[in-house]
Amino acid sequence: MTEPYKPEWAKRLEEWGKGMEAKYGRRSVHPSNSSPEEWNSDDSFQQTPSDKEHYTHHAHRWSKDPSPSWQRQNNPVGTIVGDIISYFIITYAPLYFPTFFLSGYSAVRIVIILSILVHISVSLVLLIIPIRPLYYLGHTIMNLAGLTSMVVMVSIFPFNVPYGLGYIVQIALWIAIAIVAIVTLFEFLNIFGSDSHYEC
Repeated sequence: MTEPYKPEWAKRLEEWGKGMEAKYGRRSVHPSNSSPEEWNSDDSFQQTPSDKEHYTHHAHRWSKDPSPSWQRQNNPVGTIVGDIISYFIITYAPLYFPTFFLSGYSAVRIVIILSILVHISVSLVLLIIPIRPLYYLGHTIMNLAGLTSMVVMVSIFPFNVPYGLGYIVQIALWIAIAIVAIVTLFEFLNIFGSDSHYEC
């Protein structure tokens, strides 16, 4: 049986296609679409060290046990340092700016100091016992203490500022109270939930 007639351009195109197939055809096959035996038997597919590291990383990633691994979001040491700084500010600021604070500040100051003590106590516990339910419980307690001090502050408002500016500050405080209340609710719900962290 004679071979059908092909134009010269068709023969050259076919030869070019065979050459490209022989040169690049097997290399274009992704390892996920072929078996390991085919990788080893094919000399045209050679993995560089970077390729091997890439495929090993992804194989480890997907074969990894998907058990949840919780990680705390805030460092208790940073919270303690911030609370100590806040204590010095609310304690010594009236000495340097006596005209800015009104007589009701003494009551507000006591509530704020109690809130700071709660924050430091909880942070010390979380520093020693880093457990997920305890972490969210501690943050719920700290947020409730902060909410209490904010509500007392906005109710008494012991700052000597112009009426218009004071009104704006009070509105801002109420907005902050609403935001902290929502965050506190989510912190409380996280006590009973699960917080999964997967390494990528």
